[in-house]
Amino acid sequence: METRWISSYKKFCFTLEPNTIFMPENMIFDNSRLMCRKLGGSMQVVSSKEIQDKIAPRFEQFYNYCRSYWAGWTDEKHEWYYYDIHNHSRFLDNVSSSNGFEVPWNPGEPSGDNAENCIEVLQNGAWNDASCFTTTCTACEVPKKPVFVMRGLCPKSNFDSMYAWTRVMIPAGSREKYTLRGFSGTFLSWDDIKHQWNLTSTTRNQYVHAFNNETDNHGGYPFGTQNWYFVNDTCDWGIQVGPDIFKQEVSLSTCLDHQFNCHDGTW
Repeated sequence: METRWISSYKKFCFTLEPNTIFMPENMIFDNSRLMCRKLGGSMQVVSSKEIQDKIAPRFEQFYNYCRSYWAGWTDEKHEWYYYDIHNHSRFLDNVSSSNGFEVPWNPGEPSGDNAENCIEVLQNGAWNDASCFTTTCTACEVPKKPVFVMRGLCPKSNFDSMYAWTRVMIPAGSREKYTLRGFSGTFLSWDDIKHQWNLTSTTRNQYVHAFNNETDNHGGYPFGTQNWYFVNDTCDWGIQVGPDIFKQEVSLSTCLDHQFNCHDGTW
């Protein structure tokens, strides 16, 4: 039994190779970088045709939501010297990167001077320099399948404490949001009618659930430390706000036990 559990845990958490998660959330450059950190990764830097070609089919799925995505280059420190946000010694000039990658600039670009310091990749594959305060989508490079830990649940809660990122998406107004799956049957999904995140358990009846409606400042996902409302859970935990409803401050992040968990879900 123990061997089977360990095998299932490894399959659940660690089987995927390093990959790219495309986030159809329109955010400014810095907030996009922060979102990637919350996924346990970093913004994908488009430094070769191979990387851009890898992202292209994921990007294409979200053309209705995303007119472009961030390329991971900026010249904020020195105009016309675009540097890799993860490797400040790697620069782009107006023609090619340091590894010979021919930059597919849109005709007339780059053109923004001090007003446009971040590069975006457009739907036609061309590059454009844009204001870093423009809101657009992003691609995140993650070292493995993200696994999120929920801390603050009551000791005998019906809900899982570990959640895996899935490729399953559900409608969310003008875009879609990914769902998270718990290790033993809990699902974390967006409710577009009530505008809240719901925790539901496939092993319990529909009257046992939890919800969170405080995601506006967290990139649209319930990462970090926030208030959750637990309905008919197994223990009276937190502040009672209604019949069988308890409010409890809970954190959700990719942090492991030995890592520091910031309030916004990064580490």
